[in-house]
Order: sequence, then C-alpha cells, then structure tokens
Amino acid sequence: MKTVVHVNYRLAVALTLHGLIIGCGQKQTEVSKAETDCRLQQVIVTRKPGNSTTASTEQTSYVYDAQGRVTGTTFTNADASGSGVRSSVTYAYNADGFLDRSEYQWSSQARLGSGGVQNYTKTATTRYSYTNRRLTGYTVESSGTIVPTMTLKAAYTYTASGELMTESLTTTYQYDPAVKEIPSVPSGFQQSWTYSGGKLTDYVEKSGSVETHPYTIQNGLVTRYAFQGGYSTYQYDSGQRLTKFESFSGNTLNHYYTFEYSEGKPALAARPGFTGVPDAAMALPADILALTGRIPAGRGPFGQPGVVKRYRFYANYTGGEVIPLTDMVYASQLNSQGFVGSQTIDMRDLTPGMPASMATTAITETYTYSNCR
Repeated sequence: MKTVVHVNYRLAVALTLHGLIIGCGQKQTEVSKAETDCRLQQVIVTRKPGNSTTASTEQTSYVYDAQGRVTGTTFTNADASGSGVRSSVTYAYNADGFLDRSEYQWSSQARLGSGGVQNYTKTATTRYSYTNRRLTGYTVESSGTIVPTMTLKAAYTYTASGELMTESLTTTYQYDPAVKEIPSVPSGFQQSWTYSGGKLTDYVEKSGSVETHPYTIQNGLVTRYAFQGGYSTYQYDSGQRLTKFESFSGNTLNHYYTFEYSEGKPALAARPGFTGVPDAAMALPADILALTGRIPAGRGPFGQPGVVKRYRFYANYTGGEVIPLTDMVYASQLNSQGFVGSQTIDMRDLTPGMPASMATTAITETYTYSNCR
C-alpha cells in the first residue's frame, strides 16, 4: 500500500496538539535566538493505553555549541515490541555564523508477524544561501528506501527595510513504482506566497499551466482553504489562536476539531533559532520546521501560538451524523520562567462500541531546559 506524502505542509494542523509543536513565535525579520536565554534541551513523551501494562516512549534531544547555536537534534520512538523510529539532524554553520548545511537521517525498524525485521531509511541534505544577511534560498535533495529521489528549491525576496516580501517553492522528483510513499503533487509543482506589512496577502499553487489561489485571507489570517472536492475553514479567538478547523466534502461537513488554551509559554518559545531565516516564512525546509515546530497550526497566517488545554475531534463516522470521536484534556505545569515544564494528557477514544479498556490513553510530556537565567 502506498502512502501519500504531503510536501507542502498545508494540512499538517491535525497532528499539532502538544506544547512542543504548538509553540512558535512570529517575529517577521529573523530567528536569531530564543525568546529568552532558556534553551530547550530535551522532550520526553510517554503514551500508555488503558489496556496495556507498558508504555511507548518518544525522546527529542538538542545539542548546542559554545555560541548557543544548535548543532544537532535526535528523535527516538520505541514501543514494547522493539519496533521504532530514529531520526537525527546535524547543522553546520559558515564563518559568519549562518546556517550553511543540514543533514537529515531517518530510519525505522518494524517487527513482522513472522518474527523478522523490516528496515526503512530516508536521508536529506539541505544547502542554504544568503544575501545581505538574509536567507535567499535553499535546496533540499532527499532519497530513501521508501521515498522517491526528490528536490525542493526555495527562493525568498525582501523589501528595502528587510521584511519578507515573497517566497516560492518548487518540488521535483523521479517517480519510482517500488517506493512506499509518493508525493501528493505532480513533479514540477510550484507554490508561492506574497506578504505586505508582515502579513500574508496571497498564496498561489501552480501545476503545469493550471494556477489556483486556494486561500481566503482576512487580515493576514487564512479563513478558508479550497481543495479538489471540498474546502476547509479556520476560526480564531481574539488572540488570533486557532480555535476551530472544519473540513467539508463538497458542501457536507466531514470532520472538525476544536482547541481551548491555557496560560503559559510553549516549550518552543525557548527553541534555538537561525540568524537570517525569516520566521514568518511558510516554505521553510523540514530540518528547520521539525526543529522549531513551524507548521500551519499556530503560526503566521494560521494564527498565534498557544498552550493547548483541550482538544476535541468530531467526524462523520457512520455516514450520517457528525459525532465526537476524541477528547483530550491537558494539565500543564509551568517552570519559574513561565515555560511549560510538563503536561499530563487524558486522551479518550469516544468511537461507538469502543471497549472501555481500550478507550483511554495516558500521555505524559516532560520538558527540560538549560541556560535559564
């Protein structure tokens, strides 16, 4: 079975639930350092289903040099069966201190029913270019055992005062019928974003000679996204935080989810940053997106960041009425600087007929910081 890989980040909001991912700032000029001197050092997430005696564990770690620049990140995810995922990114800087190159490595090991082991790998190299101390482009070359050989090329332009004015991204790849994952767009797919006064004013997708403007934008925020066969809508609170997302097939509501927020600073407000990289940009490479959590939920034209207090998911489960299927309640503890130090999450599966023993999952997230002053 083939899996579709969404390379344009436009529908990634559904997975951005905890304090690590939701948390990202929105400075228009560049990401040169964390919001404070605190640096995010480690994140540990455990998940224990109600019907299990063991928990799965995820761990993300950050490594810094003497100048406070991130030089590497690692992510591991393992369950009781021994199956798991490991990924790492290394970052290299030029003589002027700008990010020059990043190397991404991903591997997955799956235990098969026969007792054997199946291994998968992905790799990517990103090279960055700058003019007048601002990122003007990057090129990503990626390949692996389950993905096609792919190239992403991005370009950025700025106003005379240094504000981001346009960005563009072109995706090309060589199709291989043997791979397990294929892009959701054709090779040569182009995307472009236009900004004015620090706010998004237009977004364009181009495939061959066909050009579309799928976003409805109000005061810099996306309120509607049109896609083939349907559309989605976005609602925000007075603090411009995303509170409701709806997805329609034709004019029929297919599913929606809602967010509520609590006080505090998300962990990634203490994230490492990169000099010369525009924080508002939507087409940043995956090596930066993965590090800083900059994906559409809680960023730029998709709203401001926040610490989630409750998440609820509803869907047209039976082909008739839209009903609640997931309810997640978050309890957050803040450290002395106001950052999320830990979260406990009560996740309930409300699917009709779900056995009570399988309907709950306990999730714990712990955040460690260094260099706090």
